[in-house]
Amino acid sequence: MSFGSFRRQRFWTAEIIEKLRLVAQVFASALARKRASEALQLKNRYINTILEQAPIGFAVHTVDDGLGRFVSARFEEIYGVPPGTIDSYTTFFDKVWPHNPDFREQIRGRVTSDMTSGDPSRMHWENVPVWSADGEIRYITALNIPVLDQNLMVSTVRDVTARVRAQQALRKAKSDSEASSKDPLRASIGPPWKGKS
Repeated sequence: MSFGSFRRQRFWTAEIIEKLRLVAQVFASALARKRASEALQLKNRYINTILEQAPIGFAVHTVDDGLGRFVSARFEEIYGVPPGTIDSYTTFFDKVWPHNPDFREQIRGRVTSDMTSGDPSRMHWENVPVWSADGEIRYITALNIPVLDQNLMVSTVRDVTARVRAQQALRKAKSDSEASSKDPLRASIGPPWKGKS
């Protein structure tokens, strides 16, 4: 004899079957919630990966209290502050421009005015200087995107230092060229560092 040779038949009452059906629905519902939660976590990881790996920085602040809800490492890197520094819109300017109080108040006033205007076309700032602790100047371009129905302000920032320095070098070269064309002696012997050919 084997275990399979005896089969005891069970009779389930309608009440037990209904309870088993309810238990199955609870498990199915819990499984569906777990799968939805896992899918949401995967989507959030995907979005965070994109935001963290992007060549521009992203930050999201709530409008009513100014608290940082998301600040990418790249956002803080571009502004030249240590990770975890930018936690609030209200202290943002103090942390980004600690060594230049006059400029800090100027840019704070301009950004605040542009933001309170409610005009998205004014929420774009180009070639803004940012000084490091050692005095090096970098330039950024920032854009804020209001998402007021969700009480959010999305901020983006790009490092445009290389472009600004290239434009400055081009302007200087043009100015030097124009100055040498006005000075015939300089034009005939060339720039002082090259000597005469």
